[in-house]
Amino acid sequence: MPLPYPHRATFLASTLVVPLEQAGTTAFLSRLLSLTVFDHFLRHPIVTLGDDDERLADADGRLLDASHPQIEDSIDWLFRISRRHEVMWFEISVDRARPQATLLHSRLPNGITDEWTSSPDLPLSQQLSQCLVQWLKARRLPMVASLADFSTDDLRAAADKLKKANAMLSLRDEYTQLPASLFSPLPRLAVPYLRVLAEVAGNAARTVDPKILEIEPGHPVARRNVYVTNLVQGTIDRR
Repeated sequence: MPLPYPHRATFLASTLVVPLEQAGTTAFLSRLLSLTVFDHFLRHPIVTLGDDDERLADADGRLLDASHPQIEDSIDWLFRISRRHEVMWFEISVDRARPQATLLHSRLPNGITDEWTSSPDLPLSQQLSQCLVQWLKARRLPMVASLADFSTDDLRAAADKLKKANAMLSLRDEYTQLPASLFSPLPRLAVPYLRVLAEVAGNAARTVDPKILEIEPGHPVARRNVYVTNLVQGTIDRR
């Protein structure tokens, strides 16, 4: 029996409503959300979201979200060159003073944009799951389980911890082992937090994947990274 043809989608950086005092965490909030969704679809039988390191910001650090002035060029490239079937993005508020229901937008190659909304009184993870379920149903794609429970406060806490970690790591040129304080206590979004921590950890990134596997032993990306690290170290040892 032939395998199903993959449905190639890409998620842009989420369009975020962030309180002014937390503006410095916006990039971390966006990356946490991006990896949460990416990891959630890793085992989907049809949906493929491309690479987990797709660029979410421009050279100046501005998020490549739906409001970016060059976003139409990025979307055009995703359709023409990357051959995506649709380009998607969430619209999310993490500002208690400006609450709104989470929205999921989808742009198709013909220019049509679809939209799905959620119940604003639900925790953030359930709002995201509601939108994703509606999208999968609309595309007649297999369902996925709901996201693990987390709230907007959980997301903000993980982003705050990443901001502090990034500041700490920037004080030294090189770490081979990360400070224990970055792992204890882990925030609610532990695996996405560790995935982003690895991205800012430089040479110490290889020490993060074993921590991910302690939480989720079957995580495909962490298993791949550990395998590659062991392979490289083994090659070096043989030399």
